[in-house]
Amino acid sequence: MLNFKRLTLLSLLAFTTISISACGKMEENTTSNTTENPPDIQYTNTTYKNSIQFDIGKGEKGFGPCADPFCLKADDGYYYLYSTNETVFRGDDSGYRFDYGPIWRSIDLVNWTYVGSVFDGQEDVLKWGQQYAGIVPGVWAPNVVKIADQYNYYYTLSAGSSYNPGIGVATAPTPYGPWTHYGKVFDSEEIGVYNSSDQDVFVDDDGSVWMIWGSGDGIYVAEMSPDGIDMYGGLSYAKENMHKIAGWGWVQGSIDNFEAAHIVKKDGYYYLFLSLGGWDGGIDAGYHVVVAKSQSLLGGFKDSLGNDMMSSGDGDIVVTNNREFATGVGHCSVVKDDIGDYWMVYHGYDQTSSNKNTRTLFIDQLLWDEKTSMPYVKDKVASSNEHLGPTYIVKEKKKEEQY
Repeated sequence: MLNFKRLTLLSLLAFTTISISACGKMEENTTSNTTENPPDIQYTNTTYKNSIQFDIGKGEKGFGPCADPFCLKADDGYYYLYSTNETVFRGDDSGYRFDYGPIWRSIDLVNWTYVGSVFDGQEDVLKWGQQYAGIVPGVWAPNVVKIADQYNYYYTLSAGSSYNPGIGVATAPTPYGPWTHYGKVFDSEEIGVYNSSDQDVFVDDDGSVWMIWGSGDGIYVAEMSPDGIDMYGGLSYAKENMHKIAGWGWVQGSIDNFEAAHIVKKDGYYYLFLSLGGWDGGIDAGYHVVVAKSQSLLGGFKDSLGNDMMSSGDGDIVVTNNREFATGVGHCSVVKDDIGDYWMVYHGYDQTSSNKNTRTLFIDQLLWDEKTSMPYVKDKVASSNEHLGPTYIVKEKKKEEQY
């Protein structure tokens, strides 16, 4: 069982409070709840500026490495953030330590506090990868999905391009544990996809569970068992019935194929977010995010020009590089705030930071083009100015919640 400390709402940098009436009209600067005219719901926003900093103890915030971020809005109203293994601040008692599966928590998507690890004290479960690498590989690119009453944590176990990556799974009754580990779902050799990594598991409206994965060898989708622990019908069935939905064949050393797939369903369309362009290199990293849409999860994804996502020029730009501020921007996930606005969580190299060669966390609101219905970040580059973050409901009872 993970040992969680008492968590409180973090002090806000700045905020604006609004209320929304029963008819949906927004009224600014509602500050009190009176008997004569009680507001139905009170909201607030935290002011933020990219890149996002983390709680580093004693009431201070600072730079935090955060590659391949995945963000989940959980049933308790909080956002939970997961990332590729890294040395992170784990609390006042232990300070900075390497963590295979760090977890952070936030009420506003801006202020993040460490709340636990998926693998703390359970690192032995990673030894299923030693048969390939001879060492315990790294835990990369996690994503978390709630299926029935469990939170499923999926991860890539990899030691680089020369290693046969595999995808593993663990489950918990909460977004922060305690975790039951099931180990490997499949590896690249078993499923027949050269670099099986960067998984994104998506639960459709009918309850069916799908894995979307791939890095450098195309993007594939296959159905999973209803609990999301195994592949539907077994590995042989999955291999025979998987669908390629983007990308092309593996080219050794190529940085122009798609990876880091993420699916968002909106207004009857599946939106496929993909990253490409080479994530490594600091200021020279060309990583960026593109998007396409389809009415079927199993294929037919096209950009606004009708391209079918099978070449490097396909996809509408969502966010790309700004060498003066943020490069290597990509590997995104998308969440909705409490009034339904979409926000993209992604990593990048902050060129204004003293840690400009280390990937860290960025967030930006997604806008939707009226003509193409395609999502994008304003100006299609990471925002560098200070502005309001996601809107969330003010819930004072969260101040005393025990975890």
